[in-house]
Amino acid sequence: MESNITSELLHGLNTFQSSLDVVKKDKKNAHLRNSYATLDAIIETIKPCLKASGLSYSQLVTNDGVETILFHKSGGWLSSGIKYIHPQTNKGISQAQGEGIAITYTKRYQLSSILGISSEEDTDGQYGDNGKDLKRSTAPRVAPKPELTPSVSTWNDAVSYVA
Repeated sequence: MESNITSELLHGLNTFQSSLDVVKKDKKNAHLRNSYATLDAIIETIKPCLKASGLSYSQLVTNDGVETILFHKSGGWLSSGIKYIHPQTNKGISQAQGEGIAITYTKRYQLSSILGISSEEDTDGQYGDNGKDLKRSTAPRVAPKPELTPSVSTWNDAVSYVA
């Protein structure tokens, strides 16, 4: 990952992040049931703040993957590095459709990451490997009371109380 990080670039990124409104999460993931911002929603939200901060970006798609580069008008730039995501084709979609989905997914994550913005709900640890919801109850845990049987020490106390 190459970069030419300048103080102007850092100042521009700071100005950008300070002026950016929350990115609207405009889509719902049917499988994980979480909300996220589409690439279009991210781009629409960031454009005015990028311009005002002297920033721009480019997303290059090559055979090796996707690379997002953030530029500052001073000449400074920051690269995300190249990321390749293997497309899924087992959902009844063609290889080309799988590639397109993987490219869009990578562009969305890289752009959000390089700009330091949140584009989806934080679901870390919420879902297991099988996609089932692992949300825990917020109610305080109460130790279960032992079942009252002759082997429990309070059995005799209970019997004498009733008798």
